[in-house]
Amino acid sequence: KLDKWETRHGLGYTTITAEKQGLQIEITYLVPVNDPVELWKVRFKNTSETTREFKSFAFTEWVVGDQFNEDNYRNIMALYNRGYYDKELHSVIVHKEPTSTRTVTGYGFFTSDVSPEKFDCRKLSFLGQYRSWNNPIAIEEGSCKNSTVNGEDMVGVLQHILSLQPSEEKE
Repeated sequence: KLDKWETRHGLGYTTITAEKQGLQIEITYLVPVNDPVELWKVRFKNTSETTREFKSFAFTEWVVGDQFNEDNYRNIMALYNRGYYDKELHSVIVHKEPTSTRTVTGYGFFTSDVSPEKFDCRKLSFLGQYRSWNNPIAIEEGSCKNSTVNGEDMVGVLQHILSLQPSEEKE
């Protein structure tokens, strides 16, 4: 259970703030009017009197391409998924391979202005076999697997390691 929780909605943004055991996290999601991207602004603050070291796992699940086909033919559509981590861009890059009947392909990227320690692109590597969003193996083990994906369900996970002095905050 969280010690404190708050959410605010405005025109074009949502901000969620949570605090537990002396660590406050605030994330703001926004979509610029003239840009087809979703931006996340994340702030971590140590409200305790001791140094805090922790891992952060930024996560997104991908649906690249036609939503109708993804919903109705997911097992087939996943076969066209490709995802990898680009070290130069510090980004997970994903796309859907074109076919003879679908020549247009979708692309996506998930990035951070801070280079991650590890990453995952393969949903099964992040969640683990026979697991759910309630208990991902990567969170329990404290480490992503640096997985790429080829023909399976895709995610984008960026793992960061942070250290905060008392009252310090980082974005």
